[in-house]
Order: sequence, then structure tokens, then C-alpha cells
Amino acid sequence: MLHALAGLFLMVLLSCCTAVPQKHAPEQMARPAPEKDSTLGTIFNPVISAGNGESGFILLRDGRRALQERLALADAAVHTIEAQYYIWNSDTSGRLLAGKLIEAADRGVSVRIILDDFSVGDRNEQLLALHSHPDIEIRIYNPFINRSGVVKWLNFAFDFDRLNRRMHNKTFTVDAAAAIVGGRNIGDEYFNQNEHLNFRDLDLFSVGPVVEKVSHSFNLYWNCPWSIPIDQLAAPDPDEQERAELAALLAAQRTDADALLLPEISASPEAHFSRNAEELVWAPAQFVFDPPGGDENQAYSDGPKPVAAHLLQLAAASTEEILVESAYFVLDEKALEVARQLHEKGGAVRALTNSMASNDVLPNHASYAMVREGMLKSGIELHELRPDAASCLESIGREEFCDEDTFYGLHTKAAVFDRNIIYVGSCNLNLRSAYLNTEVGMFVQSPELAEALGAEMEKSMTAKDSWRPVLKNDNVVWITEIDGIEEIVSHEPHTSWAERFKEGILTLVPGAKYY
Repeated sequence: MLHALAGLFLMVLLSCCTAVPQKHAPEQMARPAPEKDSTLGTIFNPVISAGNGESGFILLRDGRRALQERLALADAAVHTIEAQYYIWNSDTSGRLLAGKLIEAADRGVSVRIILDDFSVGDRNEQLLALHSHPDIEIRIYNPFINRSGVVKWLNFAFDFDRLNRRMHNKTFTVDAAAAIVGGRNIGDEYFNQNEHLNFRDLDLFSVGPVVEKVSHSFNLYWNCPWSIPIDQLAAPDPDEQERAELAALLAAQRTDADALLLPEISASPEAHFSRNAEELVWAPAQFVFDPPGGDENQAYSDGPKPVAAHLLQLAAASTEEILVESAYFVLDEKALEVARQLHEKGGAVRALTNSMASNDVLPNHASYAMVREGMLKSGIELHELRPDAASCLESIGREEFCDEDTFYGLHTKAAVFDRNIIYVGSCNLNLRSAYLNTEVGMFVQSPELAEALGAEMEKSMTAKDSWRPVLKNDNVVWITEIDGIEEIVSHEPHTSWAERFKEGILTLVPGAKYY
């Protein structure tokens, strides 16, 4: 019996230590969208030509619109759809968009999807059914060798260094003509559609030369050794009945998709994107992305990755003000020194992040709590989002989603530098994003967008939307306001003793700053 158990353990151990599977698939590159036979190219190319090499942008703060834009882009697609996400939920929003991708593929559009394996879950059958469509391909990034049950987490324990580095990128590109880049995954909570949990978030709708860079980054990930076709990871292939069941499930959502779209968008994507063309703000821009894994020097660099390094470079060059909105906010000594120097010169760093009460992931808040005092001492002005923030109704637009029974949190990753340059992307300003995950970021030099985004951030740094932690006798306390009366609280507001105890335990875990 003992020999049998030992043999079983050895088999599990060996399987857990296996390197990432090697794919066997030909390299593929994006097909540039022809000017005359793509809907989006026909609409946007004339204004792009008049843009003197600049790109056009629209801030997508409203979650409902962010989903509508993705659905409309899928409707308008003629040649290619490239989607890259950390999370794609099998909820209403996820199925709506998947249904639109099937419709596009049925028209002959080439649909390619890259998903990080950490959040794929037990959805192999659904993904295989999608992948079985002749014009839909799905690849899984940095997969677990054993992808379900207890053995999956043993795999994580024995191959921690590789599996702890996830693809956090979030891009959606159509016909190499328009792209959406930002903080949102695909799921109801990111699009103001969840009855119990919704996030304040932000994307950028983008057209122009910068879209080519987004498509280029997608293709590097698509062709890298860590992106494995789903049919090489999951077996057996779905049978006709499984494919039919998935098709029926998604077809049932298509009416809902059209209902979610504004009538004029559903009736005419061309007219919708013509209106978008008039709304675009034109500016010089740079799309920065971290390289995919597969090369040891790229995947295991000791320094911050390119997106985080670019953020630090912009911060060091700022002379007056840096505004930050980041769901998770954990700075290392290099970043703290930049903040200290700006503070000493009379400049300001002001940041909005989650409070413990608005953070849906307690370990992430624990890592923030470990460095909060140091950030305050460096001169950073911190604001922590209230779960009962007044801006919830303005952000979500539905009273029933902003009551005491519904969770409201922050998921944005954005910054404004000297009211001149904005950053919107997938990279939180924390150590995991800087050193472990792969990320993307759009950097736009636009005083107009910087002023608009900065004003939004400042509004949420007021007492109705956030609490302000400050130092008092070298201890962190919180300035709160109830019915216009200011109050000082000596512990994390709106939390229980048990929650604070759990957080304290989490801070003792080795490497806790990298949650």
C-alpha cells in the first residue's frame, strides 16, 4: 500500500514539474485591414489620414458603453478579431460577446482568442466547442500541466516560479482598424451588469497608427511558446451534441445582446462608429507591452517590465503633479524615491485605490497595507474608495446596484502626469504587475484627455467617495465624513475585527508584497 502511494505521489510530482507544453501550430500574423473593404477602415481611415500621424481616443468610463463598443466592433468586423484577456467569464456579458464572435466567424471573420489559464476554470468543453468552429481559434497562455482538481494546485505548488507569472493583458482589436485597451476583463462586474458586484473601471477606444502596435503585440503572444492551442491541452474533442448545446446557449443570448445595444447601434454599426469618429480626441500616443514568456531572460527579469518601467520614467519626469487611480497600489523603493523627490520640489502625488471594504481580494489589500505608512511618509496623498461612494450611481447608473447589498469596488489602472500625459492599461501600480505578470499600457499625450481624466479622479478623492488615510503620531488613521461631520477612525473603516485579523496574518506570508 505504501509503495503504491509513493508511486502515485511520484507520478503527481513528475507531472507537476513538467515544463510548459510545446505547441505545434504554424505562426500566424494579422492581416492588415484594407481601406476599401472593411467597415471600420472606410469610416476611420479618412480621419486618420487627416490626423498627421496621431491616433484617436475615447475614454470609456461607463461599463455599459464599454460592452456596447465591443459588441458593435464584433458586428462591424470584416476580416479579423483579436481578443486577449486574463478573465473571460461564462456569464451574461461573456456569452453575449462570445455569441457575437460566432456570428462574425459565421461571416468568415478570422477570430483569435488568447486566454490566461489561471482563470479558465473547468470550461474546456465550451472552449473546445468554440475552437472547433473553422474560423475561431483559442490559445491558452502559460497553461497548467494538470488543469483541474487538486492536482492543478499541486502543479502550482511544484512549478510556482512559472505559474505565478500570469498574462494580465486586456486588448480587443478588430480589422487592425480599432482597438479597446484598458483595465476591463470580460464579465458582468466590469460592465455594470452584475446584481451583486460591480467595478469602477476604464478603457480607451483607439484608432490610428497605435492600433497596429496593439495587433503586433497580440501576434507576438499568439506565436510565443507559452500560448498553446486549446485542443492540445483538453481532450476529447467535443462531439456534435456538445457543439449544438453551446450554440443553442449562445444563440439564446443574441436577442439579449441586441437589447443591450442601443437601438441605433444594433441597427447600424456604421452610423455608430461614424459618431465615434466625431468624438475622437487626436493626440500622439505610445502603446507599451511586456514581452510574452518563453524566453528565460524576458520571463524572469530582475527589473520592472517595460510597462512599469515606462510608468516610472514618466513619474520621474513629472514636475508638478501625478494623479493615480489603481485598484492595487504597492510601490517599491525606486518609486517611493521618485514620489519623495517630487514632494520635496513642491509637487504632488495623489492616488485613489481600494479600501479594505471595497477590495474584493483581501491578500491584495494586505500587500498595500504593508507599504501604506511608507507611501504616506514619502509625501503621497492617499484616498481609499468607499464601498458606499456617491459616485457609484453616476458610474453604474442603476440605484439597485448601488445599495447596501451590492459590492462596489475599484478596478481601474490609470494615471495622469502633469495634466499632459495619460496612462490607461492593465498594469496596476503594484509589484505583481511590475515584476511578475505581463501587462499592456496606452500612453497618450493629450492635455484635453488629461484634464478630463484628472477631473474624474479628483472628484473621487473627495469625502463622499473616499476615505483619506493619514499619519498621526506615526500611526495610520482615517479621515472619514458622515453627514458632513468629519471623524477620525483608528482602524480600517467599515471592517470587522475578524477581517483585520485575517489581513494581519496575510502580511506575515513570505513575499506578501507581491500578491
